[in-house]
Amino acid sequence: ALGFPNTYTFSKCICEHLLHGENDQNTLIIRPSIVGPSVQEPFEGWAGEKPSTIVAAACLYLKFPYNMWCFGKETVPFVPVDVLCRAIISRAFICLDPDASGIEGAFSDPSADYDNEEKKESLQFDHSLTKYPRKYIVTVAWDASSHESASFSWLSYAYAITHMGSLCGHVHRVVAYSGLLLSTKLFPRLQFSLDAFDLLHSLLIRTSIDALLRLCDKLPWKPEFAQELKMLGQVLDLPLVFFPFANQSFYFRSELSPPGDFNSERYMFSCVVAAHRFIRMIEAKRRKHSKYYNSLNFREYPNYAHNSVKADRNISSIVVAGAEHTMPFSDFWWALTQPQGSIFIRFLGWILAKVFRHTVTEIEIDVASFVEYARALSTLSNSDRPNVIIAPTHRSLYDFLIVSYICFSLPELGLEMPHIAAASDFSRIPIIGWIASKAGAFFVKRGEAKKDPNLSKNLSMITQSP
Repeated sequence: ALGFPNTYTFSKCICEHLLHGENDQNTLIIRPSIVGPSVQEPFEGWAGEKPSTIVAAACLYLKFPYNMWCFGKETVPFVPVDVLCRAIISRAFICLDPDASGIEGAFSDPSADYDNEEKKESLQFDHSLTKYPRKYIVTVAWDASSHESASFSWLSYAYAITHMGSLCGHVHRVVAYSGLLLSTKLFPRLQFSLDAFDLLHSLLIRTSIDALLRLCDKLPWKPEFAQELKMLGQVLDLPLVFFPFANQSFYFRSELSPPGDFNSERYMFSCVVAAHRFIRMIEAKRRKHSKYYNSLNFREYPNYAHNSVKADRNISSIVVAGAEHTMPFSDFWWALTQPQGSIFIRFLGWILAKVFRHTVTEIEIDVASFVEYARALSTLSNSDRPNVIIAPTHRSLYDFLIVSYICFSLPELGLEMPHIAAASDFSRIPIIGWIASKAGAFFVKRGEAKKDPNLSKNLSMITQSP
């Protein structure tokens, strides 16, 4: 009836009124938007020792993708934690200085109706009447006039979380994209109110989990996943907290504006990576004490457990194959459910996954370099796209196979399966040569100082294919 979506916002409102009513105390109230990882200090992507806010939302999805979310196209009202800390310190010093001029703050009126292009009006306090006590209410958020590249949408964030979850094996790709379809397409289109979404979430998620836990309590043995569900139960209602913020727009009047070179897409990715680190850290702590966690797909990042700035792994590097990489399901089911590739390519993907596991410790790739290449191609129309040659450095004999494996195993990169230029010796190997040709390879006769008409024909077919 009072217009508050939850007890969290209601209790904050009560606290502000109590502080504002203290007539004999200087008061500085800081109102940040949703606090996210740092953008610079102590290092990019730092998110503390425990996940919170938008990072916590990503963690919950990666740990329990069967929950219900509803993400709209609205922008995420975030502020990096290091920006918030600087703002608090600077405002605190001004508040303590009796000769400092007043600070204009933004005071949002929940009963006001704002157009999409309007800024929220600010409530300014008149300090000309009295010098003490001073009372300030300051909004720490990007101003509504900030450039578009300073923000990202909840929809984009949902896609980024889904990609990370499927790429790193936190959740199977079929489950990940099924949940993405519901949370970004179906539920927003139904235009649920908070009460309706709360009821649906309670019936489908909370009731089901509670019933499963009661059943586990009655069993003579305790399944290991039951303890996991009990821990998740504490944050299972997190989608309800985010629902009001993910399905309406917020416009703030603030003194803060991001720098012109601020990259919101990069910041969004750092939020997802922070969630990924927390999940790895949690799983690493429990791995030694549970057989259940030994079956999960993860590998230890030595310095990630403490969010070290000198982490051994690049922020954009992931492991896609090898002895220390475990598929979330069987290799065969993984290859079968990939969204691209002919039956021969899927068969080769299945074989390569097993070969890599038995012959190398790990195959790590720099995702950012492939994304840069894919993004450059995506800006061109089909008629303007050039033919790209990927030339491995032959650091290993697996180079040409790894390139194809990356395109097959990481469809989120948006790269088509490449055609492999193989030595003609491979074509004479029984079965392997036939499978390679069916998978798109063409063969080159090396060491012959004459024109190969078959090669010219094969290259023409490849370059002219859509």
